[in-house]
Amino acid sequence: MGHEFSGTIVETESETACSPALKVGMRVTVDPMVYDGTCLQCRMGRQHLCEHRNPIGAGRPGAFARYVAVPAHMVFVLPESLDLRTGALAEPRACAIRAASLMGDVRGADVLIVGAGAIGLLAVQALSAQGVGRVFVSDTNTGRLANATALGATTLNPLATDVVTLVLDATDGRGVAVSLDVVGKAVTRAQCVAGAWC
Repeated sequence: MGHEFSGTIVETESETACSPALKVGMRVTVDPMVYDGTCLQCRMGRQHLCEHRNPIGAGRPGAFARYVAVPAHMVFVLPESLDLRTGALAEPRACAIRAASLMGDVRGADVLIVGAGAIGLLAVQALSAQGVGRVFVSDTNTGRLANATALGATTLNPLATDVVTLVLDATDGRGVAVSLDVVGKAVTRAQCVAGAWC
C-alpha cells in the first residue's frame, strides 16, 4: 500500500508553518494514518479513530510513487544514527509495540501470533523483550516461518497442521494467554479466539 516508508524532504509548502520546523534535506518518516484533528475522536485524543481519517497508501497516494505529499503534522524527523531503511520500520514497529503493550503483563505466558509478516515478526521481538513464555507463530509462508524460528518462536504452518489443535495440545488444553491476529481474515481471527483461554 505504500504506507510504511521513510525518505528525504525535497519540498515544503512553508518551512515556517511546520512545527517542528521541517526543512528540505531532512530525513523523515511518517504516521500514515492522516487525521483531521477536529472531529470528536481527534478532540478526545483518539486520532487513530478519526471520523475522517485518510490513510496514506489507501485513501491517498502512497510511497510506491517517487514523491509523496504528507501533512506536516504527520512527519517525524529521524535521528542521525538511523538510516532510511530502518526508519521505514517505524510504523510497523510502533504497531507491534502497541499490540504487545495492550496485552498487559504476559511475563511467562504463552502467546499466539497469526501472521509472520513484518508486524508479526516485530511483535515476536516486542513480546520476547517483555519476557513471555512460548511464542507460537502461524503462517503459510515457509520463509516467514524460518524468520520466526530464528527469533525463537515455535512455528506452525496451517497448510500442514491444525494450528488450534497444536496450540491446545502444547498448553495442556488451556490455550494461550493472549493471541494476536496480524493477518485480518475471518479464519485467522477464529484461530486466535479458539487457541486462547476462555
